[in-house]
Amino acid sequence: IWTDDGLARFDGHRLVSYTRADGLPEKYVNNLLETRKGDYWVASDGGISRFDPNPGRTRFTTHVPPGVAESRHVNTLFEDEDGTLLAGTSAGLFRFYPHAHPPAFQPISLGHFSDSVMVNAIARDSSGAVWLATNNGVFQSRIDGGWAHFGVESGLPIDRGTGSSATAFVNSFARDRNNRLWIAFKGG
Repeated sequence: IWTDDGLARFDGHRLVSYTRADGLPEKYVNNLLETRKGDYWVASDGGISRFDPNPGRTRFTTHVPPGVAESRHVNTLFEDEDGTLLAGTSAGLFRFYPHAHPPAFQPISLGHFSDSVMVNAIARDSSGAVWLATNNGVFQSRIDGGWAHFGVESGLPIDRGTGSSATAFVNSFARDRNNRLWIAFKGG
């Protein structure tokens, strides 16, 4: 379970908490991902941390995306088909290569939106396209490697809470039993 005060894990008998005292870089944990290989990755306001549940070892090994301070605020993680991780941050999208020596980040361009996008959630649809929920609408990966953008001009509602008349703040995605991808935004 990720919380605003660290990470909590039920070990079968009790709830065990992990905080900055255990090596977590920040107390605000935003997402937790278990990869297909069984690795645990924690997204926090201090970067991406690999969590080792085994006692007697270093619990957290942290990696920080490059760039502005907002890059270290990792909001969401998504495992891509090739085993790399997509990291949605408060300063855009990064591909993380956890098994490279040393592990490395690569910024992913979202066109002219790259400098102003906070990525809140990442999902894949039934056709294989990757979707990003952001503070400026949604983005869908294209076959050519670029991104299609859908914002208020595409019918998404305006986020009245920011004072801006041009943005749609999208929080997350949900998939229904018919494999349709639903968009959750501020206000609906």
